[in-house]
Amino acid sequence: MRQGELNIGSVYFGVTYEDEAFTRPIVHTYEYLGQASGVAEAPHLFRFIGSDDEVQLSERQLDLILDAQGLIDLLARLRDGKPMHVGRAS
Repeated sequence: MRQGELNIGSVYFGVTYEDEAFTRPIVHTYEYLGQASGVAEAPHLFRFIGSDDEVQLSERQLDLILDAQGLIDLLARLRDGKPMHVGRAS
């Protein structure tokens, strides 16, 4: 996701992988709370759904965040036996 695509109060998904081959996804659900004030390195604030725990992510780390359509597309790749992780140009 890019900063301009995030909406306060919306639900997003963080995907990490259990293995180095990117075949076993771990999905976390977050609510976007907005930009943290006074924080330069990780200005984006998210709350873990189901708890009051928060996480701050930098602009670069937003590549790990998906909206609902992005998660659907990723899971379709898993269903179809396609590679789950597609590198992005920096």
